[in-house]
Amino acid sequence: MLGALIAVIVGGVVVVGQLSSRPAAVTPPAGAAPLGSISYPAPKDALFVSPNGSDQASGTKAAPLRSVQQAITVARSGQTIVLRAGSYHQRVTVTKDKT
Repeated sequence: MLGALIAVIVGGVVVVGQLSSRPAAVTPPAGAAPLGSISYPAPKDALFVSPNGSDQASGTKAAPLRSVQQAITVARSGQTIVLRAGSYHQRVTVTKDKT
């Protein structure tokens, strides 16, 4: 019955709709997007961290730091820290002067 109208009374209000053989559009749930599904350019002054990096490195994309704590230690307030793919089993402390 494609195109047929349907009326339903909900709480004393008549709600009118149209029947369709196509499923309704699904609204994605609120919250974070699935990992790896969104990309954006990192700021030019971002610090990079990689499990294969070195804490004596400069923190650039080509020479990433190894630990998140070292990135936090050397980062300026408001500076972006980019974590490259990998596992980070680390404990970190962020001081009050970093936001």
